[in-house]
Amino acid sequence: SLRQLKQQKDDKNDQIEENNETIENNKTTIKNQEDQILNYKKLIKEEKAKKISDKKKEVQDKIDDIDESLLLLVEKNDKLIDELSTYKNWILNFKSFKTRLANNSIKTIETYANFYLHKMKSNIRLQIDGYKQLASGEVREQISCTVLRNGIDEGSYGKFSAGERARIDIAITASLQSIINSTSKSGGLDMLFMDEVLDAVDTLGLKSIISSLQNLGITIMVVTQNTIDQLGQEETIVIQKQNRKSVIL
Repeated sequence: SLRQLKQQKDDKNDQIEENNETIENNKTTIKNQEDQILNYKKLIKEEKAKKISDKKKEVQDKIDDIDESLLLLVEKNDKLIDELSTYKNWILNFKSFKTRLANNSIKTIETYANFYLHKMKSNIRLQIDGYKQLASGEVREQISCTVLRNGIDEGSYGKFSAGERARIDIAITASLQSIINSTSKSGGLDMLFMDEVLDAVDTLGLKSIISSLQNLGITIMVVTQNTIDQLGQEETIVIQKQNRKSVIL
């Protein structure tokens, strides 16, 4: 009937309204969920950015710490380099001082030795070369002696005769004694003992050397197993062994 159809229509309309309301509610829910998803994405993005920023800051802090440590090490290294340079300069200056001091002493010996050779009326002179500082800064601690005759290089000490070597030995010994005496407040001992130093010299050479020693102005006692008859009695003491005893003749 018509009444029934109308009722069905009304029921359908109510159902449609209810469905439309459900659809609107669903749309609202979907919209809210979409907004929530966007918020989550935003939060995730912000969290990632925050983590990256925190990690970056952590790494930067470590870099800063390393840079600070490196700077301290560089400063310490520079200080050590300066100290090493100072030490090397000190060593170099000390070596220069030691070289100069040694060479001054060597030249003093050379001067005294040539003075005594001159006093002995010898034409022999000594040239003594001492320590030498190389270009590298190292010091060559070597002493070399050249023997000159009338100013001309005659070679090494070993090339000369026993008598000439004896004169050189005496001149060097007298030089050392003079240097030692110069450091004494009392002037030192004005006496030089030479025990069998001249035994390698023959009798003629020994006589000549003994004669030369008279010009040195030093009291010298020469002990020798050679006999020199020409020397005066006042200058010679002859000791002879008799019955296992040494007797002054």
